[in-house]
Amino acid sequence: MRIGIITMHRVPNFGSALQAYALQKKLFQHGYDNRIIDYLYTYDDYNPTWWRRIFDKTKYHLKVLLRHPIFLTHFHKFRRRYLKTTWQEYTKQDLMNKKVPSFDVYMTGSDQVWNCRFTNGDTNFLLKFAPENAHRLSYGASFASPSVPKQFESIFKEELSKYDSILVRERSGINIVKELTGKKAEVVCDPTLLLTAQDYHALASKSKLKISEPFILVYILDYMYNPYPMVYDIIRKVKKELGLKVVYIGTNKPDPTDKECMYVGDKIGPLEFLKLMENASFVITTSFHGTAFATIFHKPLLSVVQDTESEDGRMQTLLRDLQQDESLVSYNKTVSKELIHSPNIIAKEDSLNAIRTRSENLLVNSLKNIGYDENS
Repeated sequence: MRIGIITMHRVPNFGSALQAYALQKKLFQHGYDNRIIDYLYTYDDYNPTWWRRIFDKTKYHLKVLLRHPIFLTHFHKFRRRYLKTTWQEYTKQDLMNKKVPSFDVYMTGSDQVWNCRFTNGDTNFLLKFAPENAHRLSYGASFASPSVPKQFESIFKEELSKYDSILVRERSGINIVKELTGKKAEVVCDPTLLLTAQDYHALASKSKLKISEPFILVYILDYMYNPYPMVYDIIRKVKKELGLKVVYIGTNKPDPTDKECMYVGDKIGPLEFLKLMENASFVITTSFHGTAFATIFHKPLLSVVQDTESEDGRMQTLLRDLQQDESLVSYNKTVSKELIHSPNIIAKEDSLNAIRTRSENLLVNSLKNIGYDENS
């Protein structure tokens, strides 16, 4: 039995690469052969002519080369060495024209695959390309929104109704699926949380990155909201309290007043990211996957959000499920000395294991329910 997974594995982002790796590895651990469909995801619409498809593939690779040279080094190597993908690359039009690899089960993987803001309602992430009677599942798919835009509701309703099982990443996904299809969805953890620190150590140890002294790791993303310059106050407070050097990844905006900080964001890939997370003395991040890996490696964590009271933010949901609410801090608020040293900003292994075990069972049971036992 073979499973074909469609996800955002090519996005040059630490979380996107590692969530794809984690889901695939977990399926292999349970004896399920699987491949990631090598989809050249893009926002663009496509002209169906053959010459246009060739042009699209060329344009895709040139765009990656020009905008993300790191991808063709660390990220490209990671994908080639650690992800098992289909031998063929597929454009949007390839899949729309039903040029589809053959699998027993088709699975929508995790990340923001159902976020219409990013995908423009790309129906390939809804498995519209799969054969009519094929088994369809999702694991950890994210809408990253409390609703689907009106113009996409009908296609989401039509395609999600074909799924045998729908496992989503956020609680809001339960309501969306129920309202559109009447189906019951379940919430599962992000795939990265299915693996343990020991699993990731095996990858981190392959990195050649040299670490010579304790440091605070800062991973700031600003595409959802702009935390600058207020977030610098949090970083400065932690640095002053701990007396450690600050290492920045993810952002090209390290604190301009900190002449001792180090920025390595354009020099690392997934392996180096894991090694930095594993060796950090403290983590400050606005990233969901930064939050996830800090919890996996049991690091003191400040997860900086726009609104700590949000009931359905990705980081808020994860940290509340882990009973680690104290790690949530607003980007425009000060942090106390007591918080920086609090044991409650470090994830507890039993809480992680509870989330991991429940999600893993839901994944395996979704396959068993359509007749595919482990090692079948």
